[in-house]
Amino acid sequence: MKNSLIPYDALATIYEQWSTGDWAYDASLNFYTNYLKSIQSPLCELGIGTGRIAFSLASQFGKTIYGIDESPQMLSIAQDKFLTAGIESQLHTVCSNMIHFSLPEKMNAIYLPFRTIGHLLHREDILQLFSSVYQALENDGIFIFDHYIFSKEWAEAHNMKKIQMYNSNDTLIEDYYEYDFQNQIMNCKIYLDGVVQSTFKFSYNEPQYYIDLLAESHFVIEAMYGDFDGSLFNEQSFSQIYICKKIK
Repeated sequence: MKNSLIPYDALATIYEQWSTGDWAYDASLNFYTNYLKSIQSPLCELGIGTGRIAFSLASQFGKTIYGIDESPQMLSIAQDKFLTAGIESQLHTVCSNMIHFSLPEKMNAIYLPFRTIGHLLHREDILQLFSSVYQALENDGIFIFDHYIFSKEWAEAHNMKKIQMYNSNDTLIEDYYEYDFQNQIMNCKIYLDGVVQSTFKFSYNEPQYYIDLLAESHFVIEAMYGDFDGSLFNEQSFSQIYICKKIK
């Protein structure tokens, strides 16, 4: 296993391949790009990773993006992507966790895509995240994030089993989840060609949990979607996608 205190440092070079195994890979990109394309810069992406969504917004719609990530390796790949395209001036990276961060100016929108909020395991951390986002936004600024809807049936069927995420002639990437159902946490291992590449914990919560924390943090939920196609949230939804506004 890679020796890193930051799990995504060990995943940086395979992140894009690994992520293609997720059904929401393209759908989430399209959703965030289409929603944010009409919002004036500057924008901020929390957990920007290799810059997949930020690059789409910058290259297609000329957006200026502040990208926050705690993985230097992921940020380096994002920077190279923008540099190669000749739009490096549109990306400003901050190597920091997403709980405590500071930016040089107020943002018109901050987004936390692709279920990244699941990396926060404790209520206090999520409240601190929401507080940091609130402080970094302009008045009437937009905060967007998403998570999946937990399916215990799916979890029990896939508990402690390898799940193929990517397979080519020379690369095999697999997920392995061990569920702690009582505490609503997954212990995750990512395998590269049969060897553990990285481990981390991931949390999942019901919508009411996030709704209550957003209210406590003085955000107003303007819309709640149940899928990346823009359909409204209902009891059959697979996702929980929040469009929130900072109201002073």
